[in-house]
Amino acid sequence: MDGIIADRTKLLQAILPKYRDRTVRGKAFEEFVEDFISASATLRAEKPSAWDYFHECLRGFAGVKLTGETLLHICWRFAGNKKQIYKGHIKPWSGQFEYEWAPAVIVRARLSRGGKKGRELGHDMTFRIMGGTPAGMLVRQWWSNRKCYFMAFYKDEKGYGFGFTKVRSNKSTAAATVYPYTDARLFVTLRCILLMDPELSDSEPVFSKIVATSATTQYNRQQHRRRARREPQYACPRKFPLKVSCASCPVGYVECPAAVHRELFKLKVCKQCGEKEFHDPEEHLKMCVGCAKEFILKPEGE
Repeated sequence: MDGIIADRTKLLQAILPKYRDRTVRGKAFEEFVEDFISASATLRAEKPSAWDYFHECLRGFAGVKLTGETLLHICWRFAGNKKQIYKGHIKPWSGQFEYEWAPAVIVRARLSRGGKKGRELGHDMTFRIMGGTPAGMLVRQWWSNRKCYFMAFYKDEKGYGFGFTKVRSNKSTAAATVYPYTDARLFVTLRCILLMDPELSDSEPVFSKIVATSATTQYNRQQHRRRARREPQYACPRKFPLKVSCASCPVGYVECPAAVHRELFKLKVCKQCGEKEFHDPEEHLKMCVGCAKEFILKPEGE
């Protein structure tokens, strides 16, 4: 998955500044195709051959306004489907026509209510699909607190999973080897493999199973080491003390790989409590992080 992310990043850095919010037609579209070929980190074919296949994969975007999100999806699809480029099969997702395993990363865990009568506490888990036909798309699934706990410690017969470890009652256990599950937000940035299900998918892809591999488990354990901050190479870049857990840190993973949300929280006056507190830019709410949490924990009328 690291290779997919590296290729996506290189494509995005080359394409986004020049084409964001542009509509390309005619010669401008041909230039767009040329730039995509030049920015590709993985194709070494001669230009005449590459041109035909890239043009076929990108022609659906001629005359379309290329927003930042559209360009992000295009780059994800190319990076996550390298073998499909020379088949001309990299097209926008239009349906899940067969079962398909797809690599994914959890990009958000948002406290919410669901389950029976919509009153059970849990989290909306958002996954960014990194490969396959729905590459670049976001899919969501609500997990109850019970499911979050189960998924944190689930391992297959090979010991693969999300990499959390249960704290043993035996105090002689070396603390450095323990990565406890304490907050659903610690799932953010962890990787897995999703089974996209054509029987459940309609207007958007839906997955019916989650598995892990040796590669995803290895990466997930590295994330736990980053968040434990017990080793010099995983020291906090902001030099926060250990009592400031990654799950409660205002820094986003755009800046810090151990973070549990995307954007840096903004410090401003909350219109709900009147105090100067942190606000999450992704929420687009007029209340701080603390008030937003209380609103869900103690909804009006309860």
